[in-house]
Amino acid sequence: MLRESRKPDFEESRRVSYFIMRKIFLTFIMFGFIYFSKAQTSDTDLRSNPLFIENVSKLNEVAEIIFNNYGKSKSSILEVKRLVEEIANSKGISDNEKADQMNSLLGLPQGAGIEYYATLVNNNWNSIKLQYGTLLTDSYIKNETEALMESDTYQNTSGRHANPCRKRALYILCSAAATSAAILCHAACTSTLFGMFACFGLCATGQTYAIAECYDTYCAPLAGN
Repeated sequence: MLRESRKPDFEESRRVSYFIMRKIFLTFIMFGFIYFSKAQTSDTDLRSNPLFIENVSKLNEVAEIIFNNYGKSKSSILEVKRLVEEIANSKGISDNEKADQMNSLLGLPQGAGIEYYATLVNNNWNSIKLQYGTLLTDSYIKNETEALMESDTYQNTSGRHANPCRKRALYILCSAAATSAAILCHAACTSTLFGMFACFGLCATGQTYAIAECYDTYCAPLAGN
Protein backbone atom coordinates (compact mmCIF):
# COMPACT_ATOMS: atom_id res chain seq x y z
CA MET A 1 0.00 0.00 0.00
CA LEU A 2 1.51 3.30 -1.10
CA ARG A 3 1.56 6.12 1.42
CA GLU A 4 -0.14 9.23 0.13
CA SER A 5 1.19 12.75 0.34
CA ARG A 6 -1.00 15.78 -0.17
CA LYS A 7 1.64 17.61 -2.19
CA PRO A 8 4.02 15.01 -3.65
CA ASP A 9 7.17 16.58 -5.02
CA PHE A 10 7.88 14.96 -8.35
CA GLU A 11 10.56 17.43 -9.41
CA GLU A 12 13.45 15.15 -8.52
CA SER A 13 11.89 12.02 -10.04
CA ARG A 14 11.10 13.94 -13.21
CA ARG A 15 14.70 15.13 -13.31
CA VAL A 16 15.91 11.52 -13.05
CA SER A 17 13.42 10.41 -15.72
CA TYR A 18 14.51 13.27 -17.98
CA PHE A 19 18.14 12.26 -17.41
CA ILE A 20 17.40 8.67 -18.49
CA MET A 21 15.41 9.58 -21.59
CA ARG A 22 17.89 12.28 -22.65
CA LYS A 23 20.76 9.79 -22.49
CA ILE A 24 18.75 7.27 -24.51
CA PHE A 25 17.86 9.93 -27.10
CA LEU A 26 21.49 10.99 -27.45
CA THR A 27 22.68 7.41 -27.85
CA PHE A 28 20.08 6.88 -30.59
CA ILE A 29 21.49 9.90 -32.41
CA MET A 30 24.99 8.55 -32.06
CA PHE A 31 23.95 5.41 -34.00
CA GLY A 32 24.16 7.52 -37.16
CA PHE A 33 27.09 9.78 -36.35
CA ILE A 34 29.64 7.84 -34.34
CA TYR A 35 32.05 5.42 -35.97
CA PHE A 36 32.80 2.53 -33.70
CA SER A 37 35.81 0.34 -34.47
CA LYS A 38 35.20 -3.37 -33.97
CA ALA A 39 38.90 -4.17 -33.70
CA GLN A 40 40.00 -6.96 -31.44
CA THR A 41 39.44 -6.08 -27.80
CA SER A 42 42.17 -5.98 -25.20
CA ASP A 43 42.07 -6.90 -21.54
CA THR A 44 41.81 -3.21 -20.64
CA ASP A 45 38.59 -2.65 -22.62
CA LEU A 46 35.58 -2.02 -20.41
CA ARG A 47 33.64 -4.69 -22.31
CA SER A 48 36.15 -7.27 -21.06
CA ASN A 49 35.96 -6.22 -17.42
CA PRO A 50 34.15 -8.90 -15.35
CA LEU A 51 32.56 -6.28 -13.07
CA PHE A 52 31.18 -4.32 -16.02
CA ILE A 53 29.91 -7.52 -17.65
CA GLU A 54 28.18 -8.43 -14.38
CA ASN A 55 26.58 -4.99 -14.12
CA VAL A 56 25.25 -5.10 -17.68
CA SER A 57 23.93 -8.61 -17.08
CA LYS A 58 22.25 -7.72 -13.77
CA LEU A 59 20.63 -4.53 -15.10
CA ASN A 60 19.21 -6.45 -18.04
CA GLU A 61 18.12 -9.23 -15.70
CA VAL A 62 16.02 -6.79 -13.65
CA ALA A 63 14.60 -5.18 -16.80
CA GLU A 64 13.70 -8.60 -18.20
CA ILE A 65 11.84 -9.55 -15.00
CA ILE A 66 9.82 -6.34 -15.03
CA PHE A 67 9.25 -6.57 -18.80
CA ASN A 68 7.89 -10.12 -18.61
CA ASN A 69 5.90 -9.55 -15.40
CA TYR A 70 3.93 -6.84 -17.16
CA GLY A 71 3.27 -8.74 -20.36
CA LYS A 72 5.77 -6.85 -22.51
CA SER A 73 3.22 -4.02 -22.54
CA LYS A 74 4.64 -0.53 -22.95
CA SER A 75 1.53 1.09 -21.46
CA SER A 76 1.61 -1.20 -18.41
CA ILE A 77 5.31 -0.54 -17.87
CA LEU A 78 4.71 3.21 -18.16
CA GLU A 79 2.11 2.96 -15.39
CA VAL A 80 4.53 0.95 -13.25
CA LYS A 81 7.15 3.63 -13.84
CA ARG A 82 4.68 6.25 -12.59
CA LEU A 83 3.94 4.21 -9.46
CA VAL A 84 7.65 3.79 -8.76
CA GLU A 85 8.00 7.57 -8.94
CA GLU A 86 5.22 7.88 -6.36
CA ILE A 87 7.01 5.47 -4.06
CA ALA A 88 10.30 7.33 -4.49
CA ASN A 89 8.57 10.57 -3.49
CA SER A 90 6.70 9.10 -0.52
CA LYS A 91 7.35 11.04 2.67
CA GLY A 92 8.17 9.65 6.07
CA ILE A 93 9.39 6.19 5.02
CA SER A 94 12.91 4.87 4.77
CA ASP A 95 14.80 3.86 1.66
CA ASN A 96 14.50 0.23 2.77
CA GLU A 97 10.72 0.54 3.06
CA LYS A 98 10.58 2.08 -0.40
CA ALA A 99 12.63 -0.83 -1.71
CA ASP A 100 10.17 -3.30 -0.17
CA GLN A 101 7.24 -1.56 -1.87
CA MET A 102 9.07 -1.49 -5.19
CA ASN A 103 10.03 -5.15 -4.92
CA SER A 104 6.37 -6.06 -4.47
CA LEU A 105 5.25 -3.84 -7.33
CA LEU A 106 7.93 -5.00 -9.76
CA GLY A 107 7.66 -8.67 -8.84
CA LEU A 108 11.32 -9.11 -7.98
CA PRO A 109 12.10 -12.44 -6.28
CA GLN A 110 12.50 -12.61 -2.52
CA GLY A 111 16.16 -12.40 -1.56
CA ALA A 112 17.10 -10.85 -4.92
CA GLY A 113 15.29 -7.55 -4.82
CA ILE A 114 16.32 -3.96 -5.31
CA GLU A 115 18.59 -3.99 -2.24
CA TYR A 116 20.62 -6.87 -3.68
CA TYR A 117 20.91 -5.47 -7.20
CA ALA A 118 21.56 -1.87 -6.15
CA THR A 119 24.30 -2.83 -3.71
CA LEU A 120 26.03 -5.15 -6.19
CA VAL A 121 25.87 -2.67 -9.08
CA ASN A 122 27.05 0.22 -6.90
CA ASN A 123 30.00 -1.73 -5.45
CA ASN A 124 31.06 -2.91 -8.90
CA TRP A 125 30.79 0.59 -10.34
CA ASN A 126 32.95 2.08 -7.57
CA SER A 127 35.67 -0.44 -8.43
CA ILE A 128 35.30 0.29 -12.15
CA LYS A 129 35.69 4.03 -11.52
CA LEU A 130 38.94 3.45 -9.65
CA GLN A 131 40.33 1.47 -12.58
CA TYR A 132 39.11 3.55 -15.55
CA GLY A 133 38.76 7.06 -14.12
CA THR A 134 38.25 9.78 -16.73
CA LEU A 135 38.02 7.21 -19.52
CA LEU A 136 34.40 6.62 -18.45
CA THR A 137 32.81 9.17 -20.77
CA ASP A 138 29.21 8.79 -21.93
CA SER A 139 30.27 7.82 -25.47
CA TYR A 140 32.86 5.30 -24.22
CA ILE A 141 30.34 3.59 -21.94
CA LYS A 142 27.78 3.55 -24.77
CA ASN A 143 30.26 2.01 -27.24
CA GLU A 144 31.52 -0.59 -24.78
CA THR A 145 27.98 -1.57 -23.78
CA GLU A 146 27.03 -2.03 -27.44
CA ALA A 147 30.14 -4.09 -28.15
CA LEU A 148 29.47 -6.32 -25.15
CA MET A 149 25.77 -6.87 -25.83
CA GLU A 150 26.35 -7.52 -29.55
CA SER A 151 29.02 -10.14 -28.84
CA ASP A 152 28.22 -13.80 -29.40
CA THR A 153 29.68 -14.63 -26.01
CA TYR A 154 27.25 -12.35 -24.17
CA GLN A 155 24.29 -13.44 -26.27
CA ASN A 156 25.02 -17.13 -25.76
CA THR A 157 25.74 -16.97 -22.05
CA SER A 158 23.13 -14.44 -20.94
CA GLY A 159 20.13 -15.87 -22.76
CA ARG A 160 18.90 -12.32 -23.31
CA HIS A 161 17.05 -10.98 -26.33
CA ALA A 162 15.83 -14.40 -27.42
CA ASN A 163 12.50 -12.98 -28.61
CA PRO A 164 11.84 -13.37 -32.35
CA CYS A 165 12.43 -9.99 -33.99
CA ARG A 166 12.17 -8.89 -37.59
CA LYS A 167 15.21 -6.66 -36.97
CA ARG A 168 16.99 -8.44 -34.15
CA ALA A 169 20.36 -6.71 -34.62
CA LEU A 170 18.72 -3.29 -34.32
CA TYR A 171 16.76 -4.46 -31.27
CA ILE A 172 19.98 -5.47 -29.54
CA LEU A 173 21.60 -2.15 -30.45
CA CYS A 174 18.53 -0.26 -29.20
CA SER A 175 18.52 -2.26 -25.96
CA ALA A 176 22.24 -1.55 -25.54
CA ALA A 177 21.46 2.18 -25.76
CA ALA A 178 18.83 1.79 -23.04
CA THR A 179 21.27 -0.20 -20.92
CA SER A 180 24.12 2.30 -21.28
CA ALA A 181 21.72 5.10 -20.27
CA ALA A 182 20.73 3.01 -17.24
CA ILE A 183 24.39 2.57 -16.29
CA LEU A 184 24.86 6.34 -16.33
CA CYS A 185 21.63 6.79 -14.38
CA HIS A 186 22.73 4.37 -11.66
CA ALA A 187 26.13 6.06 -11.52
CA ALA A 188 24.37 9.36 -10.79
CA CYS A 189 22.24 7.94 -7.96
CA THR A 190 24.64 9.11 -5.29
CA SER A 191 24.05 12.74 -6.29
CA THR A 192 20.25 12.68 -6.10
CA LEU A 193 17.94 13.40 -3.17
CA PHE A 194 16.68 9.81 -3.29
CA GLY A 195 18.22 6.92 -1.42
CA MET A 196 20.23 4.41 -3.41
CA PHE A 197 17.41 1.84 -3.52
CA ALA A 198 14.69 4.25 -4.61
CA CYS A 199 16.99 5.66 -7.28
CA PHE A 200 17.74 2.14 -8.52
CA GLY A 201 14.01 1.54 -8.97
CA LEU A 202 13.64 4.75 -10.98
CA CYS A 203 16.57 3.87 -13.25
CA ALA A 204 15.41 0.26 -13.68
CA THR A 205 11.88 1.19 -14.73
CA GLY A 206 13.24 3.88 -17.06
CA GLN A 207 15.46 1.25 -18.70
CA THR A 208 12.59 -1.23 -18.94
CA TYR A 209 10.31 1.32 -20.59
CA ALA A 210 13.04 2.17 -23.12
CA ILE A 211 13.51 -1.54 -23.89
CA ALA A 212 9.75 -1.86 -24.33
CA GLU A 213 10.03 0.88 -26.96
CA CYS A 214 12.78 -1.12 -28.66
CA TYR A 215 10.64 -4.26 -28.53
CA ASP A 216 7.59 -2.55 -30.03
CA THR A 217 9.72 -1.09 -32.82
CA TYR A 218 11.72 -4.17 -33.82
CA CYS A 219 10.10 -7.27 -32.34
CA ALA A 220 6.39 -6.83 -31.58
CA PRO A 221 5.15 -7.79 -35.08
CA LEU A 222 6.65 -11.26 -34.58
CA ALA A 223 5.56 -11.70 -30.94
CA GLY A 224 3.93 -15.04 -30.35
CA ASN A 225 5.41 -16.67 -33.43
